[in-house]
Amino acid sequence: MVFFKRNALKEEVIVDGELLKNAREMEVFISVSSLELQKHMELINLDVKTLKLIKALQPMVEENIESVVNYFYDKMMNIKELTQIVEKYSTFDRLKMTLQNYLVEIFNGTIDDQSIESRKRIAKVHYDIGLEPIWYMAALQNIQNCLIDLIFENVGGRKSILQFVRAVTILLNFEIQLVLNEYEAENISEREKRYDAVKSDLKARILDVSEEVAALSVETSASVEELIASSQEVSFNVMNSTEKSKLTKDAAVEGQKRMLTLKNQIHSITSSTTHMKSVILELNDSSERIKKVVSIVQDIAEQTNLLALNSAIEAARAGEYGKGFAVVADEVRKLADETKKSVAEISTLINQSNEYTTEVVRSINDVQSMVVHGEEESNFTNEAFENITHSINESLQDIESVEAKMKELVKVTEEIGQATEKVAATAERLDDTVRHI
Repeated sequence: MVFFKRNALKEEVIVDGELLKNAREMEVFISVSSLELQKHMELINLDVKTLKLIKALQPMVEENIESVVNYFYDKMMNIKELTQIVEKYSTFDRLKMTLQNYLVEIFNGTIDDQSIESRKRIAKVHYDIGLEPIWYMAALQNIQNCLIDLIFENVGGRKSILQFVRAVTILLNFEIQLVLNEYEAENISEREKRYDAVKSDLKARILDVSEEVAALSVETSASVEELIASSQEVSFNVMNSTEKSKLTKDAAVEGQKRMLTLKNQIHSITSSTTHMKSVILELNDSSERIKKVVSIVQDIAEQTNLLALNSAIEAARAGEYGKGFAVVADEVRKLADETKKSVAEISTLINQSNEYTTEVVRSINDVQSMVVHGEEESNFTNEAFENITHSINESLQDIESVEAKMKELVKVTEEIGQATEKVAATAERLDDTVRHI
C-alpha cells in the first residue's frame, strides 16, 4: 500500500477545476524529427493537450516522489535477479536518485529529440547491464500503478481522473515504445556485431579451408595425373602381356601339335623297325636254310670231285677205251671244283650276310630301344605341353581379368581427375567469393 500526501484543497470540485485550469494554461513543447515517432505519437494521441495534462501533474509527482520511488524499489528488492543486477552495477541509493530525476523529467511537458535521446541512453544502459525488456516493462507498470493511485487520491471527479490517468498511460506507453525500440536497435546492433564477427571468423576459416582445398586439389591433381599415367602404363603392359600370353599359347598349341605328329612318326618308326626286324629275321632264317643247302651242295661237290677222281683212275686203267670217260671225269672234277669254290664263296657271303644281319638286328634293337625311350619322352613332353597350355590358359584368363580391371581403374582414375579439377575450380570460386564478401 502506497501512502501519498493529499492535496491541501478541501473540496473535490475545486481540486478538479484547478488541475484542469492549470493544464490548459501549461506551456509545453513537442518537436520530434523522426517521422516514425511522430506517427507513433499520433497513433496513441500523445499531443499538446495530453502533454499539458502531464505537466499539470508534475507538482503532485514531485511532492510524492519519495513515496513512489520507495514503493518501486521495495517491490524490486523482492526480485533476486534484479537485486543482483543492482548490486553488481550500482547501489539502490544512486538508482533512487536517478529514478526521481527521471520521473520529474518525463512530467516537464517537453518531448524533443534531446529528451528522446536521454530516454534511449537510459534504455541502452539497462540493456548493457543485462536487464531484460520484460523487467523494464514491469518496472514501468509499477510506476504507472503508483501514479494512477496518486491521481485517484489527489484528483476529484471521475472525468478528470479519467483524463489524467489516460494521459499518464499514454506517456508511459510512449516510454515503453522508446525502450522497446532501443532494445530492438541494440539487439539488432548486437546481432550485426555478432554476425560481423561470425562472418569475419567464418570468412577467415573458409579462406583457410579454401586455400587448403585449393592447395590440396593441386597436389591431388598432380598425384592423380601421375596415377593416371602409371595406370595407363600398367594397362599398356598388361595388354602387351596379354598379347604375349596369346602368342605363347599359340606356340604351345603348335608345339603340342608337332609333338603329336612326332609321336605318330615315332610310332610309325617303331612299326617299321619291328617289321624290318621281322624281315631280317626271316632273311636270316633263309640264309640259314641256304647255308644248309650250300653245305649239302658242298658235300655233293666233294663227293662229285671224289667220284671224278675215282672215274679218272678207272679211266686210266681202261687205257685207250677210257680216254673219253677220263675227259668227262676231268670236266666233272673241274665242275665239282668250281661248284665247291662257288659254294665256298656263297658260304662266305652267307656268313658275312649273317654277320651283317646280326649287326642290323642289334642296331634295330638299339633303334627300337631308342624309339621306345623317345616315345616315352614324347609322351612326357606332350603331357608337359598340355600342362603348359593349361597354365597359359589360366594365366591368360587372369591377365584378361586384370586387363579389364585395369581399364576400369584407368576410367575411375580419369573420373577422379575430372572430379579433382572440378573441386579445384570450386575451391577457387569459393576463395574468390569469400574474398568479396
